[in-house]
Amino acid sequence: MNIRAQCDLVHSSNPELYCLRGRIVDEGKINQDDGLHFREGEFIEKINHAIVPCIDNGKIIEFLFRDLKPKEWKNIKDKRIGRLLPPYITRIQQRYALYLQRQGLPRIPEIAVLDDQEEGRVTP
Repeated sequence: MNIRAQCDLVHSSNPELYCLRGRIVDEGKINQDDGLHFREGEFIEKINHAIVPCIDNGKIIEFLFRDLKPKEWKNIKDKRIGRLLPPYITRIQQRYALYLQRQGLPRIPEIAVLDDQEEGRVTP
């Protein structure tokens, strides 16, 4: 699945796509200890993957975020199955952006937390 924004792709005849590898989920493993969990109408996803149901004749496909591969459109256009439209692709793009970034707050510089007397400064 390509997760690159559509606006980045329109200006090139052979754009580079950011593709996530997908794997078909064994439906027998849903809600098992070693499988995916489905509760109250939706899959419970971890931070490192996205699950898209009902693709290619009802298959459930899991996309692992660690398997991002840049590929040229001309090399994969004959393998295209379909297109995931907004708001579904937007949700996956946003989840990938969260995965890619560091979670939490940035480290506070030590100078910001030192006591003024330790630095020998006088507070105004």
